[in-house]
Amino acid sequence: MLYHQFILALRNLRRNGRYLIINVLGLGIALGFCILGWLNYRFANTFDYWHHEADRVVRVKMIKASNNDQYGFCPAALGPKVAADVPGVATACRYDSRMTVVKRGDEVFNEWLTFADDNFFQFFDFESVTGQPNLSDRSKVYIDEATALKYFGKENPVGQNLLFYADTDQRLSLTVGGVLKKMPLNSSLRFELITHLDNQLDGNKKPDYHSWKYLTDALFLRMKPGTNSADLNAALQAYVAPHNAARPDWTVQSFQVEALQDWAHNSRFTRSNGLWPGVPPAAVWGNMTMAILLLMTAALNFANMTISICNRRLREIGVRKVMGGTRAQLVRQLLSEAFVVVTMATLVGMVLAFPIIEWFNNTWKFTSLKVDYSNPGLQLFLFAIVGLTTLLAGSYPAFYISSFKPSSIFRGGVLFGGSNYFSRVMMGLQVAISMVSVVVGLSFARNAEFNRTADIGFDYQPILQAWLPQGGDYQRFENAVKEIPGVLATAPSPAFARFRVQHVLFPVQGRTAGIHSVPGWK
Repeated sequence: MLYHQFILALRNLRRNGRYLIINVLGLGIALGFCILGWLNYRFANTFDYWHHEADRVVRVKMIKASNNDQYGFCPAALGPKVAADVPGVATACRYDSRMTVVKRGDEVFNEWLTFADDNFFQFFDFESVTGQPNLSDRSKVYIDEATALKYFGKENPVGQNLLFYADTDQRLSLTVGGVLKKMPLNSSLRFELITHLDNQLDGNKKPDYHSWKYLTDALFLRMKPGTNSADLNAALQAYVAPHNAARPDWTVQSFQVEALQDWAHNSRFTRSNGLWPGVPPAAVWGNMTMAILLLMTAALNFANMTISICNRRLREIGVRKVMGGTRAQLVRQLLSEAFVVVTMATLVGMVLAFPIIEWFNNTWKFTSLKVDYSNPGLQLFLFAIVGLTTLLAGSYPAFYISSFKPSSIFRGGVLFGGSNYFSRVMMGLQVAISMVSVVVGLSFARNAEFNRTADIGFDYQPILQAWLPQGGDYQRFENAVKEIPGVLATAPSPAFARFRVQHVLFPVQGRTAGIHSVPGWK
């Protein structure tokens, strides 16, 4: 029975070519954007999902007393104390980073160098291409694939040296111990070069990691089985007093732990967050909202067109009822036709998803969505969206059309379109949803334009900025910048003291002046 209904559905659709093409393309485009919405949602909600025993890894955050805000950095001395004193903590790992000048041969780059305790790779799983990462060897540095290509090209980087702090008297040569696979963009931990914490220099000396005054970017704890966050938060309160005694200028009211799965989601609430932030909820739900609006518009268009072309099938429906056909059979017949159209549209949407995803990734550099139809989750989503769209687009026409009696049909008392109340309601909904989509899109565009041209008290567009690795570099940088035509002035602005960097602002004349190449600056 079902087979014959699908055969009949294909015959009816073949007689309505324009109806089929319009709805397959309309639904296909909408379903392509639905695939984008699902992939974007999955990307945002799978940050850090690949680390083993992720439920036992937490991050310690500071709650500042003066404003009750959460801060991501932590006292360097806290980690070893907690690991030694708190029974529920198996081990601790500190994580830090600093801008430094890296040199190989004649090649010189400013790079963010990441530092961590020697147990870092026991906390987190990062896939290696060559070599086995082991930070216990202080003479080694581990780099990612992109960094390996930048410095070594096609050469094997393992065993070769890089010179760090190349612009200071404390130059440090480290041997490449291995190459890590490029980290996914949905990772809270992303780095290009990583070495042991002891290799960090603060100015011309090593930081005192036993001091409560020195703050690292992040502190990670691995809990023992059976330990919960509430017990750990209670135990951490014993360390509030030592910190406040060492830093009366920056007192905290508490230390709190945050589960690994929540780092990305809560990043927008974390100040001085040394980790990569997650995708903002607006970027996830805004995408899904627009996809749903497109799908509803296409589904309503499908329903309206289905009802309109059924004027030519009224006698067929009447004859089938007279010959003993039931309403349930007619409903199944019309839904099977809708299912065929939706299935064809889904195939079109699956093809369109590739250029849509490529466009989205090129637009937003913080995403790396990939279309992989072998993924079970995506397969389940496609099956679900086919069923939902079939019901959304085909159920009302099926139940509405099949409700008419043969006597009314043959007397000519049934006619769709024109002043039909149902058709007007459906068309009104379609127009309303389209208008909402247009208004929302224009609102976003106007808001972006408003933010771009907002009066903030000064003309910021001709002002450029640069980050300097060390505060003492400013004078040398200023002397070099003055040689660039179009630079009117420079001014230093001290950034957060822990990083010991300078934030340089300088207005320029015209749109072509810049700092792509600063004479005399290495």
